[in-house]
Amino acid sequence: MKKLIIFFAILSLGCNIQGQVNGLPAQRPSDLTLAYHYDGGMRYYIENINIAADSCVYVINNGGKKTHTLIKLSNKDLDDLYAMLKKNQFNKIEYSTKENVYDRGGISIEVGWNNGRQRVNVSNAQNSFVNQNWQKEWGAVCKYIKDLANATKN
Repeated sequence: MKKLIIFFAILSLGCNIQGQVNGLPAQRPSDLTLAYHYDGGMRYYIENINIAADSCVYVINNGGKKTHTLIKLSNKDLDDLYAMLKKNQFNKIEYSTKENVYDRGGISIEVGWNNGRQRVNVSNAQNSFVNQNWQKEWGAVCKYIKDLANATKN
């Protein structure tokens, strides 16, 4: 019985390593996607930045007034974005959830690849809070994405 348990434990660990469930691939995946969502909480203001190799869009909803802006990113821009995510260990940024949090806005980011089957999410919005030890990396990621979107607007 012990051998069977050890076998399944090793098999499970091997599947997680191969699937990179908790990590980012060494190189930028060709189908990398990034979704940045800012919610103003009680203020009716939302920003969505969606990045993919074939299309990128920046949507702002300010009190019901929506603007859609196309973003042009080169392969170098995407490579630099991915390098920044790896440098700031995006996949390791820790956050926790708390109960009884109402009308709190903030930022959530999801990075996906492998046709969306693999992804890493980090949230500092609603009832999720990025841990204090990761604030520097989280802030760097958020600023980079926002600056990239603003610098490449059509």
